Amino acid sequence: MSDPHDPFDPSSPDAGERLDPVGDDRRADGEYVRVRVRRTNHAFLRARRRRRVLRLLIGAGAVVALVVGVLGYDGYRLYQSLHRTQAASAVVADALGAGDQSAAAQAGRIMADSATDAHRRSDHLWWRLAAHLPFVGTEITATRDLSAAADTLAGSSVRPLVDAAGVLPGLVRDGRLDVPTLRRLERPIVDLGTAADAAAAEVADVRTDELAGPGSGAIAGMIEQVRAASSALGAGGQTLRVLPAMLGGSGTRHYLLVVENNAEIRSTGGLPGSWALLTVRDGRIGLDGQGSAGDVGMDGPPVARLSAAERRLFTGLPATDFRDTAFTPDADRAARLQALLWERSQGTTVRPGEPPVRLDGVVQIDTVALSYLLRGVGPVRLLSGPTLTEDDAVATLLSRSYARLGGASDRLFREATEAAFQRLVTRPVSLLDVVTGLARAEREDRLRVVGLAPDLRRTLDRAGVTPDLLAADGPTALVTLDDNTGSKMSYYLRRGTTAQVTCEDGRRVLTGYTRLSQTITDVRARRLDPYVTGAGLYGVEPGQQRVAVRVYGPPGATLERVELDGAEVTDSIVRTRLDRRPVASLPVLLRGPRDVLVAWRFRLPAGFPQGADAVGQVWQTPSVVPGPGRVAIDDRCG
Repeated sequence: MSDPHDPFDPSSPDAGERLDPVGDDRRADGEYVRVRVRRTNHAFLRARRRRRVLRLLIGAGAVVALVVGVLGYDGYRLYQSLHRTQAASAVVADALGAGDQSAAAQAGRIMADSATDAHRRSDHLWWRLAAHLPFVGTEITATRDLSAAADTLAGSSVRPLVDAAGVLPGLVRDGRLDVPTLRRLERPIVDLGTAADAAAAEVADVRTDELAGPGSGAIAGMIEQVRAASSALGAGGQTLRVLPAMLGGSGTRHYLLVVENNAEIRSTGGLPGSWALLTVRDGRIGLDGQGSAGDVGMDGPPVARLSAAERRLFTGLPATDFRDTAFTPDADRAARLQALLWERSQGTTVRPGEPPVRLDGVVQIDTVALSYLLRGVGPVRLLSGPTLTEDDAVATLLSRSYARLGGASDRLFREATEAAFQRLVTRPVSLLDVVTGLARAEREDRLRVVGLAPDLRRTLDRAGVTPDLLAADGPTALVTLDDNTGSKMSYYLRRGTTAQVTCEDGRRVLTGYTRLSQTITDVRARRLDPYVTGAGLYGVEPGQQRVAVRVYGPPGATLERVELDGAEVTDSIVRTRLDRRPVASLPVLLRGPRDVLVAWRFRLPAGFPQGADAVGQVWQTPSVVPGPGRVAIDDRCG
């Protein structure tokens, strides 16, 4: 029978009570004084639950500590593998440049093994779960995607890399590019491009600007390298598909090389200030003549009929003045005008006693792109004194030369073109760096090749070289800049654009903001050489610059509004349509480092693509600052 006062009997009303001895007091009979301490049943159960929760917390903490330890160890080993992959890729690049197949194969295997190890470590359950954690989940996801991309690229590239290393040493022979060797190089480069595209797809969703954790800078840098490799190898594959036809593999070719001066900005990049005639036969490139824009003529009768929209936007100058052929962002249109003007003035004089030269194509390149080539060509010493390198060519040609020589500095462009050309066709430091520089220039829209001969044009079109920016499948919008000061102040010009698509009252609207400024103060600008400031010849005070800003909307869109520093522009604006694109053109005056903001707004046509990838990009005129000019449009319509 149970004791009704037993504290250990659950049925007892005193359940949960117990007796604890307190102190050492004794009664006379020697028994301890015992104090009854009442604890309620609720308190007892609550204490038991606390002990149970504590045990659970200790267990969970041990599990978390174990997971963190495993992730920490694996993370350390993973980052080591990624860095080994990156280091091995640099060795591969050096081996390619030296044509060392053995070194390329050995470094390629290390690169592939390291990338595979990184991918294996980042692909187990712990990392997949950790990708959902707050604060660090974004970085972990980016690391996993990068590891997969590195494994994809490295694992598929060893064989093509070894093949390319074996072919490259025979590319230049007796001062000419060997056309059969170029054709053999195409397959490994195309295979590398395919692997790089697959790797770039692995990291396509990673926003490197959102990475902020430890090591995020290194991870972001590696991801951008993967993307750059995809773009460069794609451009390299394009180049190798068209080079045999361009290099006279089936006869003699004549090209007009147009060098653009970014210090006086034009829509395509810079003022076409100098030119060279290149004659190519069986891979051997000859420089048959050079000159400046003034040699071509600047005030003769027009060589082509301009459309009404072109005349409204550019006046008639593109058809009469070689320097202003680049007012249009359409490289094909500019090249045809340049060829017509050159053939009229120089075609019969550049090679006396021979039939008039008929151009097969036009190659347009700006000063920044020339600096990219110098990495592979090596430093070049000019007759007039300075030595040009990749790092200082832009500053020397577009700034320092004007401070030292004023208008006479234009001859430096001819010297630089000839010196770089001679080094390119005789003893380049690294052909791989030459190809990389060309690919980078093409990627940044600083290098364009336009075919004039029908067969060459078909080859270039099939390869997707120099697409039409104004076509329906071109960029969603364009922002172009043209100097209206008659100066070289564009060296100090900076620009940037952001754009977004929003939904308003059932309509989709494209809104953009283009910010312009100078990097020089008014006081310093006024002290520049008059040749740089323009000396006020076009009504602009020395040290300031006036820029024609032209915004081209999507085909079929409607221009709704243009603002300058928050005020709608109604008077000094030209509105028209060019190739179905609505265009707004307005002058903007820049003085000192103060920002000037141009806001523009287009109503999009029905059926315009939706989604972040579909709305496309805004193309901007390449400037004196290296780097791509295209910016993604943010689609906020969902």
